[in-house]
Amino acid sequence: DKEFWNKDGQYFYNGKFLDGTYMHEKTVLSGVPIYFDAVTDTVKAFKTAASFSSNSYSTDWGVRILPDSSKNYSPNSYHSGMVWPLFAGWASLAEYKTGNYTSGFSHIMNNLLMYQYWNKGSVEETLHGEIFKPAGVCSQQSWSETMVLQPVAEGMLGISPDALSNRIALNPHFPWHWKYVKVDNIIFGNHKIDFEMSRTSTSTIFKFNEAHEKGSILNLSLSFPLGTKVDQVFINGKAVKKVVKKNAESIDLFFDEFKLNEQATVEIFHKKGIGAIPLVNRPNPGDFSKEAKIIQQELVDNKFEIVIEGLANKKYQFKVMSNVILDKISNGRIISKEENIYTIETNIPASSQKYMKQHVSINLKE
Repeated sequence: DKEFWNKDGQYFYNGKFLDGTYMHEKTVLSGVPIYFDAVTDTVKAFKTAASFSSNSYSTDWGVRILPDSSKNYSPNSYHSGMVWPLFAGWASLAEYKTGNYTSGFSHIMNNLLMYQYWNKGSVEETLHGEIFKPAGVCSQQSWSETMVLQPVAEGMLGISPDALSNRIALNPHFPWHWKYVKVDNIIFGNHKIDFEMSRTSTSTIFKFNEAHEKGSILNLSLSFPLGTKVDQVFINGKAVKKVVKKNAESIDLFFDEFKLNEQATVEIFHKKGIGAIPLVNRPNPGDFSKEAKIIQQELVDNKFEIVIEGLANKKYQFKVMSNVILDKISNGRIISKEENIYTIETNIPASSQKYMKQHVSINLKE
């Protein structure tokens, strides 16, 4: 956490030599200590995980072990440039841990959608770093396949069970445009929990059912889009105290844990809120990486800023969920709107560099 931090470059060194000097190499492997809570400095953890969303690390089908900016990068090298679903999963887990939920979901989908190609239903161990094709190592790799599941369970759903004390923590982070979610068979110890979530622009409702042994303790924390104003929280019809904190891409809501006695309903009433919807890339075998990546989003006063990175001099579209009317937009234009989902088009600046960023600024009406 301390010795391996490159202060000038703002990243963790890849390794240390016998003479005490360090390997000046960035790597997605730095996401692993973040996932294991070995990085206690939240600023370092956030900066590290946030870097994984860039095109230098992220292809349209997953994450390279080294960024393509590295002098040691080689797209068909096992440890120096291939795309590993294992690393995409680690990146996603680190991103969810640090509040980088948008890119975390995109990396989940990189792994999930791979079932359609080659050994169908399986996930390749490695893929080429420049072309969407297997890298010829192992066509059925269990550590790759587990990373289809683990970032969903521990990242997006935020499941953290403690069977010995009959407790479970849930910290779900669903994409903002999902109006309904049903989750079955969360099993820990002798307990089994199912839940449903439904939400509108002004309310979010969770309904829990507990089977088998009753009376587990649930610690539920929730996330809402930036700028959301949480008015009231009710558990089984009773108003409860709440704590609201601002995170990188969300407003996080906390309240006291409570006991599940077969059924429970949690109702949250809120207003406003804006957030980017994760981009899901769908490359075809043989494609080069060419799609945009969402790098950053921030809400300051009534201005929502989002950073899109893609190929230089190319147009891209992305979606924003907003419960506030959008006003003026800089470096972008609205091309469609469906309910509270806006589709925005932007141009990436021309450059001699392969990838460039575009800063899209959206003013919100009060």
